[in-house]
Amino acid sequence: MPPRAYNDHRRIFVCIGLGNAIFFVLLGQIVAAAIIDHFGLLGAIQSAITPKRALGLVVMAVGLYLARKPV
Repeated sequence: MPPRAYNDHRRIFVCIGLGNAIFFVLLGQIVAAAIIDHFGLLGAIQSAITPKRALGLVVMAVGLYLARKPV
């Protein structure tokens, strides 16, 4: 019998779909990278989020959304 955590993850993929799950993972990584850079966490060089960079994050998020949007 597989562990409970395995079944929970599988249930999430069935409910929201594998593509949408990947969408949320990618979006989370983009946001996490921006936060890590902004605050200089984990030994990263601190780099403030400028309006240009924030616009880039929004464009990337919209692009990920449009890639997963049904036609």
